[in-house]
Amino acid sequence: MDKRFSLFRITNTIFLTVVSILTLFPFLVVLAVSFSDESSIAKNGFRLIPEKWSLGAYRLLFEGSVVFDAYRISIIVTVAGTIISVLITSMLGYALSRKSLKYRNVLNMIVYIPMIFSGGLVPFYMVLLKLHLKDNILGLILPMLFNPFFMFLILNFFRGLPDAVIESAKIDGAGEFRIYRSIVMRLAAPGIATITLFYALNYWNEWNLALLLINDTRLYPLQYLLRMILMRVSYVGQAAMNANVSEIPAESTKMATVIVTIGPIMLVYPFVQKYFIKGITIGAVKG
Repeated sequence: MDKRFSLFRITNTIFLTVVSILTLFPFLVVLAVSFSDESSIAKNGFRLIPEKWSLGAYRLLFEGSVVFDAYRISIIVTVAGTIISVLITSMLGYALSRKSLKYRNVLNMIVYIPMIFSGGLVPFYMVLLKLHLKDNILGLILPMLFNPFFMFLILNFFRGLPDAVIESAKIDGAGEFRIYRSIVMRLAAPGIATITLFYALNYWNEWNLALLLINDTRLYPLQYLLRMILMRVSYVGQAAMNANVSEIPAESTKMATVIVTIGPIMLVYPFVQKYFIKGITIGAVKG
């Protein structure tokens, strides 16, 4: 039995290692192309090891302070939006998880309905204008402040917490907010980490709100700015190609935008990975 188990572990390790390498390979290609000279890309295509190295794409992206300003806006929006969203979502999830809450099923239905039905883009845009969110950084935060799916995810997690712990805290004189802050939030750390990562990804990758609301270039988030740069580079690169000019790093700039965009998320993800896996599993199963 031990030999069979050891053979399984060895086989499983080899298999997962191969899958990991295959998963990492596209990212390495993107990284290599972002540092490649445009003429070599046009001549030889994408390669894992660039034939001719170049920083032209990154020089184009980081020329001036526009990208750094966009980074600042995206970081502010992501950090502030994630913190407020997690607080609102977790507090509502905890309240709906308590059987003593009146009209709990009605509130659940009110939260559930927007997951199925939407008012559409035009009413959504008109509401944002009425709230004076045009050219306002709050316009990048408030529309994404609450996600029903994330609420139900953390709700299922809260339902799995032992009632005895909460009841004993009430006997000791703790109020609901004290229980939520000192006990529930600590016990639910994996679930909180899960929805935190989800919210952070949503805020970081969002560009459609900027397209609808932001005309002030000082408020451009990173994703929207890079989208505009990418469209401009693609257009100019195609014009240069038609004119037999190869000085515009169109393809390498596309890959450089990917690297610039995913960098912060790649740095954050390893720190929440262990909580993320546990939280998404428990939150999906218990209920």
